[in-house]
Amino acid sequence: MAPSFLLGLLAMAHGATLDVGGHAKTFVLAVWPYEHPLLPQDPFAQSTLSGRLTLALRHEEWLRVDVHPEVSLLAGTLSGFGSIATGVGQEAPEAIPLTWDLEDSDALIARLRVDRAAATLARPGFEATLGRQPITFGEGRLFTPLDLVAPFTPATLDTEYKPGVDAFRADLFSGTSSVLTAVAAYLGDWTPEGSALALHGRTTLASTDLALFAGLVYGEPVLGASASGSIGPVGVYGDLAATITDDGTQGRGVLGLLWRPTDTTTVIGEVYGQSFGSGDPDEYLTFAVDDRWMRGDLWLYGHAYAGLSVGQEITPLVSANALVLGNLLDPSALVGGTLAWSAAEDADLALGILAGAGQRPHEPSSCVPLEACLGVRSEFGLVPVVGYLQTRFYF
Repeated sequence: MAPSFLLGLLAMAHGATLDVGGHAKTFVLAVWPYEHPLLPQDPFAQSTLSGRLTLALRHEEWLRVDVHPEVSLLAGTLSGFGSIATGVGQEAPEAIPLTWDLEDSDALIARLRVDRAAATLARPGFEATLGRQPITFGEGRLFTPLDLVAPFTPATLDTEYKPGVDAFRADLFSGTSSVLTAVAAYLGDWTPEGSALALHGRTTLASTDLALFAGLVYGEPVLGASASGSIGPVGVYGDLAATITDDGTQGRGVLGLLWRPTDTTTVIGEVYGQSFGSGDPDEYLTFAVDDRWMRGDLWLYGHAYAGLSVGQEITPLVSANALVLGNLLDPSALVGGTLAWSAAEDADLALGILAGAGQRPHEPSSCVPLEACLGVRSEFGLVPVVGYLQTRFYF
């Protein structure tokens, strides 16, 4: 109530407006495990309820303040299936603690988090934002090698709001198509090893957008480049990122195509490679406990991948989407599909499924080392069948 009350008082000032909105979202996820001694024998479920209030104070054209308190309730758990996330109630490290656990038990987790709390000053040719805000770089849609600050995975079910991080961002605009962006973001502390410092420059040459990235992320230098354009009716884009680690330079890259064969059909195809990880499934679980994967910088364990997403509008109120992400060297795949219905102007309903395709783990003969407990034979073969129902109500 306090942020709403304070913003309401400020809105009474001359030239200020206060926009209030929000939504409530529910997820019900059901898991059908495959047969394995370390998995439950029976299907199990998780339910999530999230409510977000969006407050936006605008003073004329030069000041904007955004505050988004969010309450999330979680009953049940999908622990162990990190490739699958609802995307609501997602957290990020906080320089200023604005998250409170209202309940934390085996049966229920209830949390209040202020996911946006930022002030933006806009002047001609310049914009600066201080506070909790989303930070995103790069062109990739399914695979995002340059999205280095609290990224989503392609299997995240709801990506409407990326988690906000405590950061300072400044944008310097030149002409109609060039912008230089500087970012300092908190990722655990304000030392080089716990933060992100980045410069990102973007411009347009002819009909092609070009960008360069230079940063220090978790204490490691990162250099990157992006490009996007078109070849006839097909959009073409890509990202490259090189991270200089103690063990040498590691590379990541994505090349993608976006094609709209009809007014109601969208096709996205990408190929992705990374030198991080391993080509041997026996080594996958050793990376699962590595810092890069634990904090979400990386979520894939292999070297070469491809992804295909097809969206189809069936009627003006009903749409469908199919997704396939494949590890090309296992081989294995994550397959998903969603059917969405716009039930009303401010209400949506979606029904979907995700499933792993590939060799399932061997039954364990011993539990030392850890990978022997699962006998991993493919990356996406670890994923069970997950069905979900989502509702969204906006106000």
